[in-house]
Amino acid sequence: MKRARLVGIMDRMELVLIAIGALGLLGLMGVLLLAKRLGGLQGLLSPLDRLDEIERRLGDLSAEFDRKELNTLLQVKMTEVTEANRRLLHSVGELRLEVQEIKDATAQRGGALRGGEGGESPSLDVIVRSHLASNGFTEVQLLSDLASLHDQTGRVVFEARRAGVMHKGHVNLLEGRVVDENVRAAYSAFP
Repeated sequence: MKRARLVGIMDRMELVLIAIGALGLLGLMGVLLLAKRLGGLQGLLSPLDRLDEIERRLGDLSAEFDRKELNTLLQVKMTEVTEANRRLLHSVGELRLEVQEIKDATAQRGGALRGGEGGESPSLDVIVRSHLASNGFTEVQLLSDLASLHDQTGRVVFEARRAGVMHKGHVNLLEGRVVDENVRAAYSAFP
C-alpha cells in the first residue's frame, strides 16, 4: 500500500509538475507576446521621440523671430534718430546764418552811427542800408541812383536777402529819413 500510495503521490506530482511547466510555458509565451506587442508600440511611438527636437527647433525659431522683430523696431528707431539728427544739423546751419546776419547788421548799424558822428548827417546810402539792416536784411544792393534824389526825398529801389531769401522792394525817403517801405520776397512775385 505504501507503494501504491507512493505511486499515486508521484503521479500527482508529475501532474503538478506538468501543470507548472505548462503554466511556465504559457507565461513565457505571454511574455514573448507582450514583448512583441511592446516592440510594435515602441515602433509606433518612435515619431513622438522627435517631439523634443521639434520643440527645441520651435524655440529657436521663436527666438529668431523675436530678434528679427526687435531688429525691425531698432531699425525704425535708428531711422528716426538719423532724421532728427539731419533736421538738427539743418537748424544749426540756419541759426549760424542768422547769427552772421545779425553780426553784419550790427556792424553796419555801428558804421552808420559812427558815420553820423561829428555833426554831419549820414549819406543816403548809409541811411537806407542801416534801415534795411535793422529789419534783418543783408547783401543789400541799391538799384536807384541816390544822387538824382532832390532834397534827400524820393523812392530808393533795392534788392536784399533776409533769412537766405531774396527780397525786392523800395523805401520812401523824406528829407533824409525813411518814412515808408514796401518789400516782397522774390518768389512771391510769381503766381
